[in-house]
Amino acid sequence: MDRGGMYTARTTLIVIPKIVIPKVSASVFHSKHRDRHGVLYSVKIRIRCLLPLREASRTARSALALAAVLTLGGCHSAYVAATISNRASGALSLIELDYPSASFGTQALAPGQDFHYRFKVLGSGPTTILWTDAAHRDHKNSGPTLQEGDEGTLTITFGPSGPTWGLQLINRAAGS
Repeated sequence: MDRGGMYTARTTLIVIPKIVIPKVSASVFHSKHRDRHGVLYSVKIRIRCLLPLREASRTARSALALAAVLTLGGCHSAYVAATISNRASGALSLIELDYPSASFGTQALAPGQDFHYRFKVLGSGPTTILWTDAAHRDHKNSGPTLQEGDEGTLTITFGPSGPTWGLQLINRAAGS
């Protein structure tokens, strides 16, 4: 099922072997996840036995339980949720945040506006933000160092005196 490119479904059929009684029963396990870009997708696993579960062997029931746990357990990928906020009196334009191995940005940020972006850190290195102010002057400011696998929030708030950085990580001790 596709809703504007934001929702896809995957179906996997698992047939438990060595059961030959011609009665059919099926169980469906459904789980929804978001990938690292925030796109919602759905995983549906259909387990089909050739006999009702109450008559299935212990091995078949164990396989069914394992498939359910793996499906419902989901996946997790470490990411940093970045927010760039403009609390200055003038509009900002051509905002770019460089981080290890990549960058992202936005064309413009009006006063009072926020820009949100999530990214995965690959490699280690410093962060840098580049922007153009309302007087069309280019600026550059260095931020904290990120390491591969970091997860948490990064905030850059533009005020009257320039950007202020905030970094809160949930998987790395401060200073490491």
